[in-house]
Amino acid sequence: MTDTTQTPAAKVTLMDKLKLSFPDTQSFLAIALITAVVALIFVMALTGKTETDTFKIMVGGLMTVGFSNVIGFYFGSSQGSKTKDDTINAAVTNSTTPKV
Repeated sequence: MTDTTQTPAAKVTLMDKLKLSFPDTQSFLAIALITAVVALIFVMALTGKTETDTFKIMVGGLMTVGFSNVIGFYFGSSQGSKTKDDTINAAVTNSTTPKV
């Protein structure tokens, strides 16, 4: 005799759908922002506006912000946090489970 009972399907919520659509929001936003800035610089260069003050300020500002972010990461709390995470991951990976 076969079992004819059916289990109810799991209810899919809106949050579950969003997680599938955007698995890594930070990467998506970073790529979108970089693409937009590069496109803006490319368009300004094609239209011959590379000699304007706006173009020079924009490129200089981007370089300054990028440099300060790199310095802030390596000398700020982010590097310490990354080191801590690496230490914890190494400890968990190398730990042995006690035999019962």
